[in-house]
Amino acid sequence: MACTLRNSTVCAALAGMVFAFPAFAAIDVMTITSERTEGNLQEVPIAVTAISQEDLENLQIYEATDLQRYTPSLNMFNNITSPTNLSPSLRGGLQQDASLITAESPFGIYIDDVFVGRLNGNNVQLTDIERVAVLRGPQGTLYGRNTAYGAIRFITRTPDDEFWLNADVGAGNYDQVRVNGSIGGPLGDSWAGSFSAQYNTKDGQFFNVATNEDTNEQENIAARGKIRYRGSDTFDAQLAVSYVESENDSNPLVKGITPNVPSNCADFPSGVCNPSAGEIAQFTTDDLVWLNGEYNVNTPVVQLQPEPPVGSLGDRPRGKTEQSIVSLNLAWDLFDDRLTIKSITGYVGLDDYFHTDFSGNTGDPNQFFGFTGASDIKSDQWSQEFQAIGSIGDRLDYIGGIYYLNEDGDQNFGWNGSNLVLDDDGDPNTPPAFFPGFNPVSGSDLSVETKSIAVYGEASYNFTDRLKGTAGLRWTEDDKDFNALFTSFIGIPQTTVPLEGKWSEWTPKFALDYQFDTSGAVDSMLLYGSAARGFKGGGFSAIAIFSPADFAVYGPETNWTYEGGLKGEFFGSTLRTNLAYFFSEIEDIQQNSTTEVQPGIFGFPVQNSGDAEIQGLEYEITWSPLD
Repeated sequence: MACTLRNSTVCAALAGMVFAFPAFAAIDVMTITSERTEGNLQEVPIAVTAISQEDLENLQIYEATDLQRYTPSLNMFNNITSPTNLSPSLRGGLQQDASLITAESPFGIYIDDVFVGRLNGNNVQLTDIERVAVLRGPQGTLYGRNTAYGAIRFITRTPDDEFWLNADVGAGNYDQVRVNGSIGGPLGDSWAGSFSAQYNTKDGQFFNVATNEDTNEQENIAARGKIRYRGSDTFDAQLAVSYVESENDSNPLVKGITPNVPSNCADFPSGVCNPSAGEIAQFTTDDLVWLNGEYNVNTPVVQLQPEPPVGSLGDRPRGKTEQSIVSLNLAWDLFDDRLTIKSITGYVGLDDYFHTDFSGNTGDPNQFFGFTGASDIKSDQWSQEFQAIGSIGDRLDYIGGIYYLNEDGDQNFGWNGSNLVLDDDGDPNTPPAFFPGFNPVSGSDLSVETKSIAVYGEASYNFTDRLKGTAGLRWTEDDKDFNALFTSFIGIPQTTVPLEGKWSEWTPKFALDYQFDTSGAVDSMLLYGSAARGFKGGGFSAIAIFSPADFAVYGPETNWTYEGGLKGEFFGSTLRTNLAYFFSEIEDIQQNSTTEVQPGIFGFPVQNSGDAEIQGLEYEITWSPLD
């Protein structure tokens, strides 16, 4: 369940109520383009949470992960590698191997209608955002890329004939400072432009007992420029360029004890190290202590080093991300606005580098079994989408589109071991092999090329003034080529592993909605039901530490989602409630797993692990009792 505050709003959840007291006022009518056509939020037969620019500011939603506080069924957490990398879930749809170049997201993230495929660096800094819409459930008949479990649309502010200048400064604990600014307005008879920027920094909120220093420091810079040209009343062109740079400590981990492997507490403070309880590090009552062990190297892991301008990150667990997005949106209105033709061209560039320390050790030579890793990702994604949006008569509305995506991605992995202990023969009667000191274990050079093409369409027909039916269909084809060069430093020959996968799928959608005749305290009431099929593309398992056998192909994941909902407004539109129930049948669900690739050697591939069912009840309520 989620709650949204608008104006002076009371947000009521099942667990309690939050009151704001600044004469009754109608809740603002939110016009959204969730169906790629403009419409009132309460008249759209989709479970959707829409948040305006004013609400983003009032609710202190500064980055993508903050949306989960006000959106049902949405969880957006930082990946362990970096606070800018996401590990998201929407209605139970999970992202496997979120930090890898080979995986697909469970839902689509769109910035100015451009799909952003990589979750690395995608904890979007919400700079000069006009509105956000979170659509739940499969949306493939409306959007360019696969959206198996939903879509999140970020629409940036569009410059027009009105001049604006905004600036704000905020501060918080851990020496956090946030500075935002934006300016925009007309540049001539047919031109308008805008520019926005943001800077955010925060000291570490965890203390590393191994190195006696704070960890989890963050520093982010974001900027966006936008140019708009309106040559006539029927043509609109918008060019946007954005850049985000983040440098952060990796998220800290608690290190567990490996059974039957010796360990000690050398160099740890009293009360932190307790192997008998199954942990090397734990929270203390005096301070929030979450050990992230000393990185323990002065040279990059397996000589892995980011190229300029990223540069070296030193010898602590740390990451740096640079993301660039360019979008060109063209729109032509034809036949007295009965038809709109759109072209959406997008480029997304990503450089992502991180050190991660899984050891939980202090670097003492007597401490056993720890891992550190490093990864360097480069991705270039191009996409082109054409849409036709229109109506025939007074009863039929439609949208159709063609979508193409090409992504070239490279990722280098390096793994080091600290006093590594390996049971390489699987015989419990023989002692495990011991690799003393800090040694390289393996490295992987990965490349993947993705080509995707899709054709989609959806039509809605008004049988009466109150009853409407919707049907849509999508065809998707994904073609992927993968290559891995695996280098081992513990006796396995260097190996090249080429893999490929090609998948296609038809995904339909059906919906029916009814607008009730209302009177008295009820201002509007919409009842709807839908059934839609979602498609999440296949990919490649790409984490190989000990054996190239870990590289493998896994297939697509599909789902049928059935949904029913009721949307209403009451008491002069001062109270709004939205209720939705969904039931999803998932086939060939993609799951991380642990496998024994050879005696005593384990791998962690993604596999299609059978079927699953997920159901849930979502409820949103907005109350605006005061003006």
